[in-house]
Amino acid sequence: MRDRLDFIFLSAAYAVVAIAFLAISLADNRVELAGTCAACFAFSTFCEWRRWAPIGRHSNVTALLLTLLTIVYGFVMGDYLPPLPFFVVGLLTLKLLSHKTARDWKQIFALGLMHLALAAVLTVDLSFALCYFLFAVAATWAVCLLNIWHERARLREAQPGGDTEQGIGLSFLAITGLLSLVSMVCAAAIFMVLPRVGLGNFGISRNSTRLTGFSESVQLDDLGPLLQNDTPVMRVVLSGPSAHRYEARYMRGAAFDRWDGARWTKSSHRALSIAGRNRDFRDLTRPTEIVPDSLRLIQEITLSPTGTAALFACPEPIIVREASFYADTVKVDLFNCLKLLVTPSIDIQYTAISALPDLQHRAAARVFPAQRPGGRDYTQLPDDLDPRLSALAQQWWQEIDAPYDLRRVELFAQRLLEHCEYTLDVPATPNGENPLAFFLFTSKRGHCELFATALAVLLRTLGVAARVANGFILQEYIPFEEYYLVRQSHAHAWTEVYVAPQGWLVVDATPSGSQATPLQVNDSFSALLDSVGFLWMRWVISYNAEDQRQLALDAKSMFSELKASSLQWLRETRDQLGIESMSSWGSSAGRWTLIVVLMALLAVVLLRRRWARLLGRSALLARNPSHLAAAAGLLHELEEALAGCGSPRRPPETAAEWLARLSLPELVWPQADQVLHGFHRLRYGNLPLDADERAGLMERIRALKDALRNASQTGAATSSRISATTSRQRL
Repeated sequence: MRDRLDFIFLSAAYAVVAIAFLAISLADNRVELAGTCAACFAFSTFCEWRRWAPIGRHSNVTALLLTLLTIVYGFVMGDYLPPLPFFVVGLLTLKLLSHKTARDWKQIFALGLMHLALAAVLTVDLSFALCYFLFAVAATWAVCLLNIWHERARLREAQPGGDTEQGIGLSFLAITGLLSLVSMVCAAAIFMVLPRVGLGNFGISRNSTRLTGFSESVQLDDLGPLLQNDTPVMRVVLSGPSAHRYEARYMRGAAFDRWDGARWTKSSHRALSIAGRNRDFRDLTRPTEIVPDSLRLIQEITLSPTGTAALFACPEPIIVREASFYADTVKVDLFNCLKLLVTPSIDIQYTAISALPDLQHRAAARVFPAQRPGGRDYTQLPDDLDPRLSALAQQWWQEIDAPYDLRRVELFAQRLLEHCEYTLDVPATPNGENPLAFFLFTSKRGHCELFATALAVLLRTLGVAARVANGFILQEYIPFEEYYLVRQSHAHAWTEVYVAPQGWLVVDATPSGSQATPLQVNDSFSALLDSVGFLWMRWVISYNAEDQRQLALDAKSMFSELKASSLQWLRETRDQLGIESMSSWGSSAGRWTLIVVLMALLAVVLLRRRWARLLGRSALLARNPSHLAAAAGLLHELEEALAGCGSPRRPPETAAEWLARLSLPELVWPQADQVLHGFHRLRYGNLPLDADERAGLMERIRALKDALRNASQTGAATSSRISATTSRQRL
C-alpha cells in the first residue's frame, strides 16, 4: 500500500514526464508523435499504478536495440532528424516500464531534460517557454522528494516503523517551487551575459514553409475566391519622424514592370549585392546622404517563414541591417526590393531604413518623366490590348481638372474606386475573355490585384510610368508593445507611379472595404498573448551580441548617471554641513565615528519594524473605547450631512480623502474641516471632547446642512433664470 510520500513523489515525477512529452510534441508538431507520447504516458502510468514492470531489468539491452534501430533508419532515409524525437520518447518510456531505483529515477529526470533540450532546438514558439517554466518547478519538486524518499527507505531499513513524513505538505511544495523560480532568475541572468553567436535554433524549424497571401507574381488568368487566413506573418516596429505617414503602411515585397495582358512579371530577376558599410548595416544602391533624417523611416521587422525569399520593407529602402545569420545573402533587385538567396525556414529579424518621399512641393511633381525610370520602360503594354481600356482612360483623364499631375492621378484612382466594387469572391472569367476587360466592363467586382492592375494599365495607356507592387499592409496595431501585427489576410497589391523628382509613389486604388481600411487597434486578450510571444522572440530567440552590447552600454550609462548624482549629493551635503574637506574622516577618530554612525543606522533599519509594531500595539491597547465610539458617531453625522454632495464615502477611503474628492464649495469647507479635525482628535489623537466642544461640532454640522441646502436652492434658481433668459432671446 502506497503512503502519502509515495503518492506525492510519484505525482511530481510523472508531472516531469508529462511536461517532457508535451514539450517534444508541441515542438515537433506531428500527430503521430503526439499520439505516441500520449500512449506511452498512459501505459506507463497504468503500469506504475499496478506495480507492474513489463521490461523488468532488461531496459539497457532494449535501449541499445532501439539505438541501433534509429541509426539504421536514419542511414537508410538519409536524415536523422525525423526519428530523433521518437528515439528520446522511446528511451524515456523504457525506463518508465522497468524496475526503478533512486538511480533510475535520476536517469528518468535526465531524459526529461533531454526532451526539453530537443524541444528548444525544434521550436521557437512561446509554448516552449511555458513547458520550460512548468518543467523547472516540477523537476525541483521531484528531485527534492526523491532525496527524501530515498533517505526514508534507508532510515526504515535501519529503524523499521519510524515516522519519516514530517514536513511533506503544501509548505514544502511552496518553498521548493520558490527555489525553482530563483534558479530560473539566475539562469536568465546567465543567459543575458553569456556571449551570443546569433544562430537562433540552428536553422531547424518545425514548419519548413508557410503559404501566405503574398506571392512573387500577379496572375489574373487564374482568379477565384480568396480565403482569409489570420496566421501571423510578421511583426513590425516603426520609429522615426515619418512613422505615422500614409506611405509607411505599405510593406513591399516585390514589384513588376511587364504586363502581357493576363499576368505581371519582372523583366529582370538579377539581384545586386549590397555594399557593406560596416559590420551591421549595408547600403543599398540609392545614396543615403541626400535623404534627410526627417524623411527616414526605421522598421524593425520579425519575419516568419513565408515560403519565399522576399524581405519586406516600406518603399524605398536605403539601408538594411543584418537579418540573423542570413546577412551575407541579403540582396536587392533592380526594382529596389529586398530578397534573400535562400528561403528562410525560421523566424528572422532585420532592420530596414526607408526614405519616404518629400511631398511639400506637390505642385512641382510630374508624372510624365523625360526619361525612363532606371532605364526601364514602365509604359509597356501588349500589342493586343483591348482598345476599350485606352478609350476609358482617355475619357476619365479628360473629365478630371486638377492643377498638377500628381493630384490628377489621385483623382483618376478615385474614378476607378467609384466605377468598381471590392470583393474577395471574384466571379470566374469566361473562357476566351480577358480578365482585366471582364473586370472593368462586365463584372465590375474584384479584389486588390484587379484594382492595382487596372489602375496601372489605364495609366500606361496615357503614357504615365506605372507598375504593380505587392506585399502586406500594416493594418492591426498592438498597443501593449507598440508594434504592428501583420497576418496572411493582410496581403495586398497596389500601384506605384513614378513622380519626378520624388521617385515611385504609392497610389492605392482599392476601395474602403479592402485591406486599406483605417488602422485597427487590437487590445484584446489574443493581442496580449501575441505581445508576449513577440517579447519571447525578440529577447530570447533572436537575442544576439548586438543586444548584449546595447544592454551593456545602457547599464554603463545608468551607473555613470548614478555615480554623478551621488557625487553631487555628497558635495551638496558637505557644503550644507560646512565641511571644508573630507580628509578629517581619514583619521582614526573619524573612521570610528563613521563606523558608529553606520552601525546605528543599521540598527534603526533592523529594529524599525519591531519598534513600530510594539508602539502601534501599545497605542491601540491604550485607546479609550468611548473615544472610538464618539468618533464613529461624529463621522456618521458628517456623512449624513454631505449625503447630497456626490457619491458616498468608499470603504477604503479615509475621511480626509473623501472630503477632498467631494470638492466642497468654499463657503461649506470651513465647517466640514472643523468637524474633520474633531474626528481626528477623537479617533487618532485619543483626546476627549468636553460637552461644549461636542455641542459646537454638532452646531457646525447643522450649519453645514443649511449651507448646502441654500447653495442647492441658489443653483436651482440661477438655472431657472438662465433658462428663462434663453427662452426670451429665442422669442
